[in-house]
Amino acid sequence: MTLIAAFRCEIDNEPGVIVCADSQETIGEYRTTVDKIIPRIAGHYDLVIGGAGIGNIIDGLVNSIERDVRHWDAGKSEDIARQLLANILADYIENVVRLYETTDPNDRRVDSIVCLRDRKSGAVYLWKSAGPVIEAVTDFRLVGADIALYQYEVKRLYMPESDALSTIVLAVHLLSIAKATSNNIEEPFKVIGVGRNGVWIEPAKKITLLTQRITQVNNMLGRLLRDVPNFTLSDETFANALDLFLGEVFGLRNDVAQFKLSHSPIMQAMMGTTQKDRSQ
Repeated sequence: MTLIAAFRCEIDNEPGVIVCADSQETIGEYRTTVDKIIPRIAGHYDLVIGGAGIGNIIDGLVNSIERDVRHWDAGKSEDIARQLLANILADYIENVVRLYETTDPNDRRVDSIVCLRDRKSGAVYLWKSAGPVIEAVTDFRLVGADIALYQYEVKRLYMPESDALSTIVLAVHLLSIAKATSNNIEEPFKVIGVGRNGVWIEPAKKITLLTQRITQVNNMLGRLLRDVPNFTLSDETFANALDLFLGEVFGLRNDVAQFKLSHSPIMQAMMGTTQKDRSQ
């Protein structure tokens, strides 16, 4: 199981997207760490794709989309790009997913998030697919495990006009809650930004530190809620706990203030060679 989320937001005062995911994959009785969202250069476009389902089916879909997009001309409109992706999905489901041998029909379910950036114009598109149906996303979308539970939390906190940093905090908060409530969600968490000026991956160390701080704040808030009706505690003891919580919240605020977006033009050295090899 997995949890992948994408959020529309403002990046450098332009429309952008933040995509995040956990890293755990369960294979039978075993758990392993996998990279569920990887930025890819596909000809005139940057691609970030994540999906929920059987691992090799999702991998095959991602590769099929990349191979097709690599041959697109630059400047595709959102409607045309969406229709082209719908065609890829329909073909893949008919010729690959339908033939997958399984006794569980749910194994053939393919849900994905596709973020596309035109490398020439900087236009950023975001879609969510369910089977062969693909629709534009104007706010946020989640795919994966127990999304009904996590959608409630995002609806409570998400604001479309949020900047990239606020959205990253929300993304890490969401994944932290998912980790705390599901055995199928695990760190390290990955966060990718897609903006008009490029794509970047936030360093894992920064995301880990932010996750630790947010988790601590959430744990302390939970203890405070538990202690509200506990009148065996004195008001002074409860007030001290509130002061400690306030200090932790300000600590988080200070951490976020120092959290500089990486923004490095992506497809940095670690990606460049691989992507060049793919296009040859």
